Amino acid sequence: MIFGEVRVGEALGCYLAHSLKTPAGKLRKGRKLTTAHVQQLIEGGFDHVTVAQLEACDVHEDQAAMSVATMLAGEGIRIGPASTGRVNLHALVDGVCDFDRELIDLANAVDEGITVATVMPSSAVGKGRLVATVKIIPYAVPEASVARVVAVFARRIQVHPSVGHRAFFIQTQLPTIKESVLDKTSHVTRQRLLTHHAQMLGELRVPHTEEQLASAMVQGMHSGADWVLVAGASAIADRQDVIPAASYNATGRCDPPFRYANGSGQSAAGGFHRRYPHHRHARVCAFTTAQWAGQGIGAPGQQTARGFSLDIVAWSRWSAA
Repeated sequence: MIFGEVRVGEALGCYLAHSLKTPAGKLRKGRKLTTAHVQQLIEGGFDHVTVAQLEACDVHEDQAAMSVATMLAGEGIRIGPASTGRVNLHALVDGVCDFDRELIDLANAVDEGITVATVMPSSAVGKGRLVATVKIIPYAVPEASVARVVAVFARRIQVHPSVGHRAFFIQTQLPTIKESVLDKTSHVTRQRLLTHHAQMLGELRVPHTEEQLASAMVQGMHSGADWVLVAGASAIADRQDVIPAASYNATGRCDPPFRYANGSGQSAAGGFHRRYPHHRHARVCAFTTAQWAGQGIGAPGQQTARGFSLDIVAWSRWSAA
């Protein structure tokens, strides 16, 4: 692409680089100049204009953006129209946006004029949510660059529909935990489950002891639930602490490597699990009652000392499983 200032009489077929006002009206940037436009500029007193001239090897911004977006968009994605070098991709359903972040980085490294922006991988998205956008910065880019970007996307961006799951909720109790905090935790959990097309099958509140919690976990795993959620009255401080020990007692395994301090829910979420007959796969996830109940903690991805703040993104991954 050739970019620069030319005489108005030589601008026919070029793309106007900057919007200009004339007595006959405004000519917007990016417009391909016709004979009528050139005459309008001359009558407006313009001798020179800054334009972009496409060469034989160039692809116009809208065509380039659509080519990249078409290859990028996978299942559950709606492609919007191309305009001013931009194409937006929207979710067709409520679900989880899944893609390979490294491929996005590789695509953005091909040509500075071709950019792809996305939500974070494994983000929970609603129907109609903007999940990605392709933007061509100049008015045209080399055809070879477009081909290289298109070739990057061996795996496309997708939105997996949310699947209705069932959870069994257990809260452990200590004398220091008020009943009102437990009630709030239950309400918050139920609402967050509903947001992700899941329901709470049942709830148990038991003393914060290994034996009582293990018994409750077994009950939860036999309830038909896909997830067993445990809100601990006290944060996990060691693999031998109440919650991991109870999980081992109930399931015979305790998989994570634990992150005892500054643990995030995303690392904890895959934590304890066991396979059951008929290929059922119940998951047990632990977090702290005070964190989940909303004492200034519990935003997605937020980290806290000596405990887990469950990241709803981790739940969203399960909803697509």
